[in-house]
Amino acid sequence: MENNFVHLNLHTEYSLLEGVNSIDSFLTRAKELGMNSLAVTDYANMFCAIEFYEKAKKMGIKPIIGLELPLYEKEEQNIFTLTLLAKDYEGYKNLVKLASELYKKKDNGELRISKEILKEYSKGLIALSSSMKGEIGKAILMNFPSEKLDSIVDEYIEIFSKENFYLEIQANELPETKIINDKFYEIAKLKNIELVATNNVYYVDRDGYELQDIVICIQSGWKLKDKNRKRAVSKELYLKSKEEMQRSLDERFHKAIENTNYIASLCNLEIEFGNLQFPYYEVPNQYSGMDEYLKSICYENIKKIYKENLTKDILERLEYELSVIIKMGYSGYFIVVWDFIAYAKRNGIPVGPGRGSAAGSLVAYCLGITMIDPIRYNLLFERFLNPERISMPDIDIDICRERRDELIEYVVHKYGRERVAHIITFGRMKARAAIRDIGRVLDIDLKKIDRLSKLVSSFQTLEKTLKENVEVTKLYTTDIELQKVIDLSIRIENKVRHVSTHAAGILITKEDLDKTVPIYLDEKEGVIATQYQMKELEDLGLLKIDFLGLKNLSNIQRTIDYIKKYKNIDIELYEIPLDDKKVFEMLSQGDSTGVFQLESTGIRKIMKRLKPNKLEDIVALLALYRPGPLQSGMVDDFINRKNGKEKIEYPHKNLEIILKETYGVILYQEQVMKIASYMANYSLGEADLLRRAMGKKNFAIMRENREKFIQRAVENNYTEEKADEIFELIDKFAGYGFNKSHSVAYAMISYWTAYLKAHYPAFYFAAIMTSEISETGDVAYYFNDAKEHRISIYPPNVNTPSAYFEIKNDGISYSLAAIKNLGLNLAKKIVEDYEKHGAYTKLDEFVLRNKKNGMNKRALEALILSGALDELEGNRKEKFLSIDKVLDFVSKAPKTDEIQQMNLFGAASKTIDKFVLTNSEDFSLDEKLTKEKEFLGFYLSSHPLDKYRDIVTIFSINKLSEIDMEETKVLKTFGTIMGLKKLLTKKDEQMALFSILCYDRVISCIAFPKTYEKFLEEIIEKKTVYVEGKIQIDEYKGEKTTKLLIEKIISLDKLYDYPAKKLFVLIEEEDRYKYSRLRELINSNKGNTDFIFAIKNKNEKRIQNTGTKVKLNREFLEQLVELMGLEKIKIQM
Repeated sequence: MENNFVHLNLHTEYSLLEGVNSIDSFLTRAKELGMNSLAVTDYANMFCAIEFYEKAKKMGIKPIIGLELPLYEKEEQNIFTLTLLAKDYEGYKNLVKLASELYKKKDNGELRISKEILKEYSKGLIALSSSMKGEIGKAILMNFPSEKLDSIVDEYIEIFSKENFYLEIQANELPETKIINDKFYEIAKLKNIELVATNNVYYVDRDGYELQDIVICIQSGWKLKDKNRKRAVSKELYLKSKEEMQRSLDERFHKAIENTNYIASLCNLEIEFGNLQFPYYEVPNQYSGMDEYLKSICYENIKKIYKENLTKDILERLEYELSVIIKMGYSGYFIVVWDFIAYAKRNGIPVGPGRGSAAGSLVAYCLGITMIDPIRYNLLFERFLNPERISMPDIDIDICRERRDELIEYVVHKYGRERVAHIITFGRMKARAAIRDIGRVLDIDLKKIDRLSKLVSSFQTLEKTLKENVEVTKLYTTDIELQKVIDLSIRIENKVRHVSTHAAGILITKEDLDKTVPIYLDEKEGVIATQYQMKELEDLGLLKIDFLGLKNLSNIQRTIDYIKKYKNIDIELYEIPLDDKKVFEMLSQGDSTGVFQLESTGIRKIMKRLKPNKLEDIVALLALYRPGPLQSGMVDDFINRKNGKEKIEYPHKNLEIILKETYGVILYQEQVMKIASYMANYSLGEADLLRRAMGKKNFAIMRENREKFIQRAVENNYTEEKADEIFELIDKFAGYGFNKSHSVAYAMISYWTAYLKAHYPAFYFAAIMTSEISETGDVAYYFNDAKEHRISIYPPNVNTPSAYFEIKNDGISYSLAAIKNLGLNLAKKIVEDYEKHGAYTKLDEFVLRNKKNGMNKRALEALILSGALDELEGNRKEKFLSIDKVLDFVSKAPKTDEIQQMNLFGAASKTIDKFVLTNSEDFSLDEKLTKEKEFLGFYLSSHPLDKYRDIVTIFSINKLSEIDMEETKVLKTFGTIMGLKKLLTKKDEQMALFSILCYDRVISCIAFPKTYEKFLEEIIEKKTVYVEGKIQIDEYKGEKTTKLLIEKIISLDKLYDYPAKKLFVLIEEEDRYKYSRLRELINSNKGNTDFIFAIKNKNEKRIQNTGTKVKLNREFLEQLVELMGLEKIKIQM
C-alpha cells in the first residue's frame, strides 16, 4: 500500500462555476509532492475524465475517476452532494450513466438526480459523504435528531455497503467543518464505518483562493465589492502534502489520512483505447459480413466507373486498398459513410467531391464517398490510411450547409436517437476577455480597461504581449490597478470559460450513448452532446464524423436550380469540361469574387501572375497560397518556371517523373513520399511516417531516417552527396508541402464556382447573394461585383416580389428578405399574399393585407425607404410620413375574414373612411440614396458619385477598383472623404488622417502639414474630391497596409476650373461640319491649357497641336460636350 496521501476530492477548471486550475497543473504538483495516485471529482460532470486518465497514466500517477454528484430527496427537494469514485470498469460505466442522467433528467432547470437512480447505478463505486454540502453534514449543522441522522447514514450504507461508504473528514479552517468532523468521528465509531480525509481541492496552491473568488464573480456576474455575493469559502482548499494534511487534522483523524491509500488501492480502473466501436449496420443476408459487402460494392462500381479503361493496375490498387482496410478493421467505417452519402445523393443533398486525404483512396472513389479519381490525379492511399501507423482514418464530409441537418436527421433515424450525439467543445478565456472580465470584477474604470484590452493582440498570449509590447509594459509598470488586472489575467488566460458544441462533429455509437460516454444537454443549441471532447472520443475508438456545412455547395446547387428554372438547361457538375477557356481567362485576370478559395486579394495577385490554364494549376495555386510557400520563394519559382521565365530544373534527372507537374518544385506531401519511395525504396507507409516526422520536426526519427535514406539511395546507385542533398531538400519542403488530395478536391469546387460565374454570372450572383441574405455587408460586396460585370439588379418591388434573389430579364431581382429589418418569414408571406390576391395599389391596402403576417412599423419603414413600395400610390416621402397614420387606420379597420378584407376597397369601402396619404414633396435624390444604403447596404437605383460621371470621364480619373496599388507609384482617383481626424504634430502643425471612399473601395490617406495647409478648404468630412498622391505600402507581420500620401486634393465640383496641361478633342470624318463652331468656341475662351486635336479617319490616326491655348471652366466644357459629345473629350491634369 502506498505510504502517501491521496487526494480523493478534487475539482479542476471543468467545475465551471468554481474550478481554477488545469489537469496539467494538478498532476505536475502531485508529482512534485511524490503522490502516486490522484482523483478528479468535478461537480456534476465528467468532462475531463478521459483526458485526466490518459495524462495521469503518462506521468506515472494512478488516475481515479470520480464525480461530485448533486442529489435530492423527493420529499425535501434540497440539493446535497456525494463524491463517487470508480473502483473498476463497472463503476466507471455507472458513473457515466449517472453523469448522463443528470442532464437527461434535468429537473426545473437544476442538475440533480434522485436517490432511486443512485441505488440503481451504485455498483463498482466508492462513496464519500461530502462535508458541509453533503446530506449528513447538512443534517448535523441543522441539528437533526439522532434517529433522523442514523436513518440517513443507514440509507447510504444500504446503497453502498460499509466497505464502500466513507464519512468524509475535511482539512480546512471553517468552524462548520470542525463540527461535522467531530460528529463524523462519533458516527463512525457508533456505526463501525471508516473515515476518509480529503481537502475538497479547488486550486493547486494556497494563492489560488483569490483567483477562485474572482472566477466565481466572473461566472456569476458579481463584483468583488458586492456584499451579498457568493464567495470562495476557504483559503485552505489547495493540493496539500501529507504533512500539511496531518498538521490540519488532529491525531484522531490520521487513520482517515491513511485510508486514502487504501481507497486508492481499491480503485483499479482500466480503460481500453483504440478498440474500434463502429455502429451496427445491417448487411444484406447474402453477404457474410461487412468485409464481403464492402468488396462487393467496390467491384461492382469500379466496372461502371472505368468501363473499358479498367486496367490490371487499377484492379490491383483496389485489391490492395481493400486488404488494408479489412486488415485494420475499418470496413464498417466505410460502409457507414457510404450509406449516408448514398442517401444524400438519392435525395439531392449536395455533397462535396471530397475533403482531406480521403480523396486519395480508390475505395472511397468506388463507393462515391469521394468523386476525385485518385488514378488520374496520381494521389496516394497511404497519405489517407497508412498500414504502418495504426490510427483511425478521417473521412470528413462537405455538405450543402442548408441541408446539413437533413443528413444528420437521416443518421439519427438510421442508428437511433439514443446513439447519435453532437460533440462537446469548451470556450476558453482569451487575453482580451480576461482583461475585460477582471476589470469588471475589480470595478476598474472602463476607459482604462478598454484602452488596455485594445493594446493586447488576439494572436499571442498576454505574457508574451507584456514582454514585447512597449505600451502594455508601460501601463503595467506605471498603473498599479492595471498591473493587478494583467497579473490576474495571465493566471486565468486560456481557462475553460463555457461549454459549446463542435460545429461539425457527430458521434455515432454501437450501444446507447449513456452506456458508452457521458452525455450533456446543450440547452442553448437544443442538442444532445457528449461530455468528452473529440480527441478523447477518437482515443476510445468511437466513430466520429465531421459533417461540414459548406455554403459554396449550397450556392452551386441554387445556381443549377436557377439555370433549370429560367433557362431549362440541366447542368451536371461532373460533366462540365475542365478545360474551359473562358474560365481560365477570367481567373487569369484576377476576376474571382465569389469563386471558392480564390477570393482574397493576395491569391488574386498570384493568380494574375500565374495565368492558370488547366485544373492542375488551380490545384497548385491552393497548395501554394499558404505562409510557408509564400515566404520560401517557392511561389516565384513555380510561376516563373510555368511561364518560361526560368529554367525548369530537377534535384536529380530521375525525379522528373515525380516533379514534372510542378515544374521541379516540391509542392505536395505526396511528392515527398514518392521521392523517398523512388530513391530509397521506402514503402509508401514508411514514406508517410517520414513525411509526418519531417513536418513535425521530430529530430530523433529524422536522424534515424537520414541514415536509412542515404544508405538505401546509395544501394540504388545515387552518390552519398546527392542522397544527402535530396534528403535535406525534402526535409525543407516537407514542412511546406500540402496534401494534394485535399487540394484536388477543393480545386474542383473552385473550378465549378468559376465555371458558373463565367457562363451564368447573373444566376451565380443571385445564388451567392441569397446565401448571404441576412448579411447586408456581404450582399453589398457581391452586388458591386455584379455591377462591374454589367448585370442589371432590379430594385425590390412588392408588385414583382421575391423572397430570395431571383432572375429577371437576365438580371437579378432584389430579395425582399435582404432589406434590413424585414426578415425572410415576412418576405415569404408578402410573396404568398401577392400570388394569392394580386398586385397592390395603395399603402393602406398593402398594410391591411399583410397585417396578419406581422407587418409592423420597422418593416414598413424599411419597405418604403428601400423603394419596395414605389409602385403604390404616392411618393416615397408621403408614404414615409404616413406610417403611423396608416398603422392606426388599419388597426381600427373591421376585423373581417380575408375575402372581406380583399373587398374593402369595393363594397366594404362605403362603410369606413377612406385613407389619405400625408401630402408632401418627395425626398431629394441624395436623401433617397442615403436611405437606400441604410436599408439595402448599398446604393441601388444610382450612386451619389454617379453625378460626377462626366467629370470623371473627361478627366480620365480611375476608380480605386481599377487601380493596381502595387504597380502604381502615383495614384489619381476620386471619392468621398470619410472618418476625418485632425491632429497636431510634435511641432504643433496641423495634419489630417482620413479615408477616401470610391464606390465600394476605400483607401487610407494622410495629408501632412504643408499639404493640409494648402488644401485646408477642401479637406471636409463627406466632401467629394479628386485626390492625387504617392502610394505607401507598409508590411507588418505579413499584413500589408496601403496608404495614400496626399499631394493634391480638389473638390470634384471645382475640377473644371483647375489648371490642366492639355485638352484633347477627337475629330472623326463625321465631325468636319463642326469645325467652324469649334473654332468660335476656342477663340472665345483663350487661356493657358494646350488645345490638341486627335484626328482619326480611314487612313490615319494622328495628334495635331493647334498651337492654341484655352481657358477651362464649367460653361466652356459644357458647350464643348454638347457640340462634340462626352466620349470625344479628354483632359490631362
